[in-house]
Formats: sequence, structure tokens, C-alpha cells
Amino acid sequence: MPEERSELLHDFLNKYDPSHSLSFNSVKFRPGAKRTTGFGIDTTTPQYTPLRLHLAIDSARSNTSGYKIFAPFDISKTEYHFDYSSFGTLLFLYTDYGFHIRIAHINRDTFGVGSWSRIEKGGGYEAGEFIAECGEVGLSFGRHAHVEIVSNDNGFTILDDILKEKFEDPNLYKNYTNEQINTQIVNAGIDKKFGWDLYEKEYRRRRIKIINDYIGFRIDYHTNEDRMFYNSMAVFGI
Repeated sequence: MPEERSELLHDFLNKYDPSHSLSFNSVKFRPGAKRTTGFGIDTTTPQYTPLRLHLAIDSARSNTSGYKIFAPFDISKTEYHFDYSSFGTLLFLYTDYGFHIRIAHINRDTFGVGSWSRIEKGGGYEAGEFIAECGEVGLSFGRHAHVEIVSNDNGFTILDDILKEKFEDPNLYKNYTNEQINTQIVNAGIDKKFGWDLYEKEYRRRRIKIINDYIGFRIDYHTNEDRMFYNSMAVFGI
């Protein structure tokens, strides 16, 4: 590992995971939240599409908690976007480690005191600070947060090294195998031929180049440039 990358990873781990366990289970982000949709091939929303490629994690509440969103890491700057037909309220949270976090469907009425002024100026957050509560603004079937972990550009992020240290998988940067895709199609109760047609259509529509359980690499709708999307559960356990 190049020295600069090693120092960056070491700084990140010292700040957010002193045990160096690479699990990040103690990171304060969505206390009490329950994952509802995973990363990769998704068959959980047949009313929307029976098979889609989901480069994010969706999570809703568990019992009476899970709505509140806190900054999981120090955030150096923010960007705010609004698109009622899709993500609704979309907040970009930039770190200094080569990646940023995108949170969609936030309830705009629940931003913390002073947050609007801070976001308008592109200001950041300290790790653990309250941001807002998740909602159901935009294309949503219930109150939840859609969370994407995205590279700032198509270059290096420390997440690549975290994945390499956590998983010894030869397919870490390769597409799903045909067998894996077939298994998902069969488990979803979809006819194989129809399922493969759906998968190919999704692959082309989302302009994806790589997708597996860990990462997705595709054209980003916001910048129209290649970006790496990371599975936050695989990288951070959140």
C-alpha cells in the first residue's frame, strides 16, 4: 500500500475505530434503524420493479427508534439537492477521505437548529452531530433513509483498502457471476428468461460497469462521470 494511502487509512481508523476491527459498529449514524433493502440485486419492491440493481442501503425504523440521522464521521462540506419525483430531499455529506455519503428522503422539517444556514453555506458537521430525521419525500413507499456511499471522483478512496482488508474475495472488483444472478432470479420467483431480460435492461439503463455485493461502478446521474458506489454494510457495518 502506498505510504500516503497507508497514512490516510491509519488516520481514519484511529479516529473512528480505535480497535482497528474494521467493523465500525460503534459509529453513531442511525441508532435503532433496521435495514429494509440491501445493496446489489434487489427483489424487495415488486410494486416498483421485480428486479433492480440497488447501489445503496435502505433502512427504516425498528420499534420506536431509527428515524434520527447523525453524522457518522467528520463532514467537511455539504450539498443539498431536491427532486420531488425521485430522491426528494438529497443531502451530500463530504469527508476528507475520498468519499461522501448521500442520504435521500430526509424530512426537511426536522433539520437541526442552524442546519439550513449551515447547509446553504456548504458547511460541515462533527461526527455524532444530529442532522435530521428520515422521511418519505420523493419516490418512497414509507418513511426511510436511502444511503449511498460514493467516491468523490473515480480515483482512490480509503474504502478500497478497507474492503481489501476485510474480505479476501477474488471477485471483489468483478461483476456478479451468472450463477449468482440466476440464484437471485430463481429465489425471487421470476422466470429465468424473463429475469435475465430484466437484469440486462437494468444493467444498461443504470449504465453500470461493475456490480457485486461490495461495490457498483457506474455513470453518476449527478455528475455524469464514473463513480464508485460502496455497500455501507460491507464497509462500515452500517
